[in-house]
Amino acid sequence: MYVTHDRREAIRLSDRIGVMAGGRLLQLGSPADLYHHPVSGAVAAMLGDVVRIPGVVTGTSEGRAVLRTSLGMLAGVAPVGLQVGSDAEALVRPEDLDVTEQPAADGRAGPVIVGRVAKVEFRGPSSMVSVDVGDRTLEARVPNGVPVPNGGPVALRVPVERCVIVPV
Repeated sequence: MYVTHDRREAIRLSDRIGVMAGGRLLQLGSPADLYHHPVSGAVAAMLGDVVRIPGVVTGTSEGRAVLRTSLGMLAGVAPVGLQVGSDAEALVRPEDLDVTEQPAADGRAGPVIVGRVAKVEFRGPSSMVSVDVGDRTLEARVPNGVPVPNGGPVALRVPVERCVIVPV
């Protein structure tokens, strides 16, 4: 067993990670499982950047849920037992948000959130794109070379398989 507070070190060195907070074990699993399928917003945040969108569960079926949010309806993977009418949040990694200039019906899966680019920050192999949506800003990470109109309208596609809906 190795104890660290450095998430990069934990991900790099471990085949299993236990995330603890307040003396409680929140989740135990492989680094990939915890990163892609966190059981809570706290676990997601401990392992990296995450976009958190609060809402209310409007439907569940076969390990999936639909969430009504101030940004529109979102669908994602959900734990068994999530109840319709309960408060929850959608968790999406910034690199999993698909940024396009137009919200066209191009056949790609996932709900679309329309916003306006507030800032594009170059970060070497990728850029962080800040998108104003209503009264909040969402962060998306895109590979360099993806055209993003600074100040222009964009659509953020939220892939269902990369969106995790968890209880609050």
